[in-house]
Amino acid sequence: MWSWKCLLFWAVLVTATLCTARPSPTLPEQAQPWGAPVEVESFLVHPGDLLQLRCRLRDDVQSINWLRDGVQLAESNRTRITGEEVEVQDSVPADSGLYACVTSSP
Repeated sequence: MWSWKCLLFWAVLVTATLCTARPSPTLPEQAQPWGAPVEVESFLVHPGDLLQLRCRLRDDVQSINWLRDGVQLAESNRTRITGEEVEVQDSVPADSGLYACVTSSP
């Protein structure tokens, strides 16, 4: 017989699993050159908080482009892009997604 604590634990576990289901953390085919290492980090930001992302750069980087879910990220009244860093102020659930910095070298 299942105790109520066991059922509660199972319900929380299933809910947590469903809530954390996300798309595969890979870049779109056109943005991922062969042999380029891809590092994936997970961030959790509560609504209203500041989201700060930083691109880990090598010395020989010529340009940096930021993508969210494979689409070029644009600056807005809440989103600021300063080269290797992106800041999203007053974050909302719609800001969720796979953010990626794509660099090019000379």
